[in-house]
Amino acid sequence: MPQVRLEFKYAGLLTHMQSKTSKRQNAELARQKALLAARSAEAMEIKSTLQALEWSASAAAAHPPLEREAQGLLFKTCSTKDALKKAKAHEEELAGCIRALELCAERSEANIASLKDDLKESQRKMHTYQMWTVGKARSEGGVAAKVQFAHKMAQTENLTVSTDGTSHRHVNYGSRHVSYKVTSYTKNDVTPAKPVVQLLGVELSKNHCSKMQLEGLQSSVAALAIIYNNSPLAHTSVTPKT
Repeated sequence: MPQVRLEFKYAGLLTHMQSKTSKRQNAELARQKALLAARSAEAMEIKSTLQALEWSASAAAAHPPLEREAQGLLFKTCSTKDALKKAKAHEEELAGCIRALELCAERSEANIASLKDDLKESQRKMHTYQMWTVGKARSEGGVAAKVQFAHKMAQTENLTVSTDGTSHRHVNYGSRHVSYKVTSYTKNDVTPAKPVVQLLGVELSKNHCSKMQLEGLQSSVAALAIIYNNSPLAHTSVTPKT
């Protein structure tokens, strides 16, 4: 009788261990699927970026960040009725105005105050932007930002890359930042280059080991190099660093 109970005990323990192993395998499979989905999304993003470059060669030109005075001037130019009738989707002033308004959430309230005042004054004169116009301007702005980022990395002498990782609900995330020195965008400014920190990207990762972090960094830089090497700016400047 004790021998039978012992056999049942071992059988239950074996079933419990098999169940835990199955859960681990399912969790690992879910992480692998999430990583594969992330890689597929990166490939689609690169493809759409290259298409955006083909749509507009001017999108590859580096767009400096807008100051408050420049934002107000752009809005006044784009908000009048005649300017909107004559403006085209590829014109730099219209695209810059759209990006300034679309990205106002990422700017401080002081920098966007002039845009709000101009909007109240010229609200009756405003025409509605078409969806494809806004979407194209935003896509070109995103491409231009990546091209500008890669161009600055290619021009700088030294840079530092830092990585950090975290997990949420058994999904690993990794972020990467690049620190380097850049000069001012203001014309006739002789101020020495100042150090800045720029986000390279946030992506899914299989784990937080150093090997996986290095592979993720190489993948991010390779994706940025593909965009830069296919832009007209790369053919008119020095060879980019890959």
